[in-house]
Amino acid sequence: MRKGNSKTSDDIVSDLETIKSLADQCISQIRREPKIFSGKGSSDSRPEARSAKLDFRANIRAFVKKHARGFSGPQKFALLLAYVSKGKVGTEVPLNVIEQHWNKMTSSSLLDGRFNRFYSNSAKENGWVNSPKKGFYVLRPSWAEILKEK
Repeated sequence: MRKGNSKTSDDIVSDLETIKSLADQCISQIRREPKIFSGKGSSDSRPEARSAKLDFRANIRAFVKKHARGFSGPQKFALLLAYVSKGKVGTEVPLNVIEQHWNKMTSSSLLDGRFNRFYSNSAKENGWVNSPKKGFYVLRPSWAEILKEK
């Protein structure tokens, strides 16, 4: 042994056996009560505003500011379409109406820039919206998953 090390090999073996015993106890407790030790935190890590019920009667700017923070462009498109259609799946909304609303909210605390038609295509590819005819968009039932993502 090195100079200054006062532990003998018997002491080390004893310590390791203690550690093994404690580890075995923990493992058996986890097997008995798996929900307590699942290691998973809260499934909803979003801010409170996202988990709140959507109020489509609110002012459009307040609605967007409250719910669109941290969203990508396609998610913002789906959210804005949801606001304009009052959350009703299948209600046709002209693209130019969404574009006009978007371009009135270009500040960084709202939609952060001018409208890009790429957003509508990506939202359609993700299955959040559909375009039954040229220039019109409708919400799909899966649009609400944008509130659960991230």
